[in-house]
Amino acid sequence: MQKLASRYERKYFDGKNEDNYNRFTMNIFINSLLPPNENKNRKISHFDILPLLIESIGGSFNEKGLALGRSLNIPEENNTLVEQYGVKFVNEQLKRKSILYNRLWGIIE
Repeated sequence: MQKLASRYERKYFDGKNEDNYNRFTMNIFINSLLPPNENKNRKISHFDILPLLIESIGGSFNEKGLALGRSLNIPEENNTLVEQYGVKFVNEQLKRKSILYNRLWGIIE
């Protein structure tokens, strides 16, 4: 399978072994109301961004997180689902069939 790359990526990787290069996502919140936090290299999922966004604009909530997301502003004792159970288990659980979900969205099987 051929990888698609932008013009700039091709220029950067020209002559380099792209298969051995690890890419990482970096989330930066500019003008956040939260104090600086040195949490680095935590295992998170897209669910964990919601509580962080709410806190960064000055919102609050009673629990450790919102829905499936956990606040990244609280230290390590507030593990994300991925940190607590692992990516494989979380993905398996998210793929499970839900009769209630199907009923709510009118999915007929």
